[in-house]
Amino acid sequence: MYGTTHDSGVVADPSSDAAATVRELETKRREIDALKQRAGTCRAHQKTFALREDDFSNLAMTDAACVAKTETWRTLAELEASVAGWFDGPIKEIAFEDVADALERVDAAALRMGKANRDDRVVFRITDTASAFKTTSPILQELSNRVLRDRHWEKIFALVGKEYADHAAAASFSLRWLLGLGLDADANAHEVSKISAVANKEHALEKALRKMRDDWDGVAFKVFPYKDTGTHVVGGVDDVQQLLDDHLVKTASMRASSFIKPFELVASSWEETLKTLQEMLDNWLSCQSAWQYLEPIFSSEDIMKQMPEEGSKFNTVDQIFREIQDATAAKPHALDIAKDKQRLDDLAEANTLLDAIQKGLAAYLEVKRVAFPRFFFLSNDEMLEILSETKDPTRVQPHLQKCFEGIHEVEFKSRGGGGGGGAGGDDLLRDGAAASSVDGLEIVGMCSVEGERVEFVTNVRPAAAGAQVEKWLVRVEFSMLEATKSQCSRANVDYPTRIRTEWATRWPGQAVLVVSAAHWTHACADALRREGAAERGAVAACAAECTKVRSANVFHPPFGFNM
Repeated sequence: MYGTTHDSGVVADPSSDAAATVRELETKRREIDALKQRAGTCRAHQKTFALREDDFSNLAMTDAACVAKTETWRTLAELEASVAGWFDGPIKEIAFEDVADALERVDAAALRMGKANRDDRVVFRITDTASAFKTTSPILQELSNRVLRDRHWEKIFALVGKEYADHAAAASFSLRWLLGLGLDADANAHEVSKISAVANKEHALEKALRKMRDDWDGVAFKVFPYKDTGTHVVGGVDDVQQLLDDHLVKTASMRASSFIKPFELVASSWEETLKTLQEMLDNWLSCQSAWQYLEPIFSSEDIMKQMPEEGSKFNTVDQIFREIQDATAAKPHALDIAKDKQRLDDLAEANTLLDAIQKGLAAYLEVKRVAFPRFFFLSNDEMLEILSETKDPTRVQPHLQKCFEGIHEVEFKSRGGGGGGGAGGDDLLRDGAAASSVDGLEIVGMCSVEGERVEFVTNVRPAAAGAQVEKWLVRVEFSMLEATKSQCSRANVDYPTRIRTEWATRWPGQAVLVVSAAHWTHACADALRREGAAERGAVAACAAECTKVRSANVFHPPFGFNM
């Protein structure tokens, strides 16, 4: 049996049919297993009768030879079966990764078996079979590429002068069939490799496009209720913008690729969607920002009356904006919004109207500033706060310090009983206190932050100017100058009639400074003249008088005294 298994018969002939030889070796394997069982029984009997036990060495050698030969022939049989499958199986169903792994395992087994028996010609046959197939494996690798599409197969068939359309129905064509059709594993390998490489790059672009679309699944705009307006504003767009920027760059790069042609329409449509979304987002945020700024302004009836044209435009914008926000709250998905071209047109129209409104508003404020130049000291928001409440002139109080340096507020008087000067039925209103009727308010004086008060010579009645704040503020400015001039004039007349300490406490600080400077200048000029006229000591006497310090001269003007 050893000779049959090792040195003779089909087992020793390397040209034998591998599958049949494996079956024969499996039969021998069963026979050897039976002999091993009988040998075991025999040794047991020998031991029982105390006879010398036989080691059955020939059986052990035969068993080892059978195992080695079975492995060698089975490796050859499996390789030939695999090669047949790779040649004759549907090429579109072949995974070349599995082919490469199988060849690698065969090479490792052949190396190991060759080291065990260098003269085993079956091992040589395994090596030769694997090597022969490896000459066709490069083209098989390219032809079994799973990303090959019909357009690529058309080019492959064109290499052998055939029309793919004539054979497209035979989706199960094999490598052997293709080689029989005229495809040369050597001559056409390079061209097929180029076609496969193009297919890989096109597939990468197709996959990237698909991934970008998948990335937008679940991406939605977030809307939040805005104050008490009854509508929403969009917020938290940073994530959307970041994803949009990233995909715009990727799409532009893909469009520039020479492999995008099969997906040109898809990529173009996708880029158009992204650009529409970007344009929409820019217009949307711009519109929302302007709407948030203008909404409280045009909520004022006074502003609407003073700017009817801009007010009408804002009402149109307000309606567009609210409809868009309501639609977004109902369907916030970003890609659905990107496909809504009408929304982009509406936002563009709204922004055009908003530009016109803001230009009109700027022109309106400029007219007001020209009419009352001290409005240039105020910001647009501060001016609009004043102009939006023209019915209440006391709303101007917080901004007076910017318009008039040193003025803390003006003093309003409600004409309750008809008297004039400041007594009787008149009520004084300060610090923005509301009057029972704004139509009856008069501005009767001005106050500093320290509490010093100067009464106007000519009172100002804001209601007489209607809704034109700038007009009555011009009159207030005139009354301020008039009152200051009157105080200085009266203080100047009063100066010689009283001692300085008593005089200084009777008049406002600005009048005291002006009149004191005038009299000091007059005294110094007179002393210089007298000194020049040989009246020695006149200047020294004047200096002594000016620097004379009396405790009574240090005083704090009483706040709120009435002149």
